[in-house]
Amino acid sequence: MTNDQLRSDIAQLTERLRQIRIEQGLPPEPLPRPQIVELPLAGALIKRLEPFKAIAVKLASILAQGHVTRVDVSKLEQYREYERLLYYSHGLRGAHYATGVRIVFGEIKRINCAIDEGKTADFDVNGTMRRIHFAISTFLNKEHGVGWDMYEVHVGYTEELRAAEAEMKRLTSDPAAFQAAYDEALTQIPTKGEAVNYE
Repeated sequence: MTNDQLRSDIAQLTERLRQIRIEQGLPPEPLPRPQIVELPLAGALIKRLEPFKAIAVKLASILAQGHVTRVDVSKLEQYREYERLLYYSHGLRGAHYATGVRIVFGEIKRINCAIDEGKTADFDVNGTMRRIHFAISTFLNKEHGVGWDMYEVHVGYTEELRAAEAEMKRLTSDPAAFQAAYDEALTQIPTKGEAVNYE
């Protein structure tokens, strides 16, 4: 396949996607992701998602042994809500981390569907384990959390950043302050129904 053929195929696919979005009553092009959640709350959300990362690691290790086990997602709903809010944070780091959480939730759904439909014999355990490992190593690692040290290296550690870090620590250590910031931010992000309009 030549470069011109690839360009033509990409253009055709892009147009097909635009038409599908129009048929579904959506804007032809997704709108930019709103960046609403401030960095201190994003950092506190990442801290609260650490137990979910541990669950993902445990699930990957079970899959690595060749076992498929149902995951009770009703006990994980709070993590899904944290992910949804984190996706709308300023910059890319929070959205990047949220993407990793989404990938793991997608794989959990695939596992549970295979069990529900009695298709575990044909289930690609290795592929699922690799996708979860990819999510953990690429998106849920420390490098993609909120690292205040990166500012020191790249732009200098300003008083504004010092205040933001202090606020993140306060939100992390004070459950009432976290809940108030969390509840306020939830009122500002797109609803689940509106989310399809955005990247």
